[in-house]
Amino acid sequence: MRSIMLIACLLSASLLMAGTLTFDDVATLSQYDALGVHFQYMGFWNASGTSSVTVDPSGGAYSLPNGIYNLSWTAQAGIVTFDFALSSVSIYALSGPGTDNLIAGTKIRAYDASNALLGEAAASSTIQFQLLTINATGIRKLELIVGGNHDVWDQLVYCPVPELNSLVLLLLAMVSMMIYRKIA
Repeated sequence: MRSIMLIACLLSASLLMAGTLTFDDVATLSQYDALGVHFQYMGFWNASGTSSVTVDPSGGAYSLPNGIYNLSWTAQAGIVTFDFALSSVSIYALSGPGTDNLIAGTKIRAYDASNALLGEAAASSTIQFQLLTINATGIRKLELIVGGNHDVWDQLVYCPVPELNSLVLLLLAMVSMMIYRKIA
């Protein structure tokens, strides 16, 4: 009984955790499908040897050597879809290669399951790196829009909305553990 409660508690806690995709741990973007994160119109970008992505002026984290880029640059937004609802999502917009700044028009847009726009975050065209974040309950799709050639993306961080079933399971496990402790 005790092991079942522990498993239920761990399962519930894992369902509530945020995720980070560095793009350095897989060979293809389709390998993230198993996590419930899917990419369309995106490809890998290798930053090794590119000086413009070795220093981040904001002091935030991004990961070499890989990022992602929009396959058709300006014609089609890159799309990231999630099998679960999110409460927030963020990703670094990076200029490069070279020492240029982000291109005007580089931004992200978040949508819910019915494709209603939930929020937008635009990058400044006066810097090379910027973390773009959208906080909104129910995010299921993220559009990555570049203003022109050579802007890329890295470090996708997402926070799932706790599902009611997960919360009930977690609460049940906690109550069961309290009852077990009182009996024992």
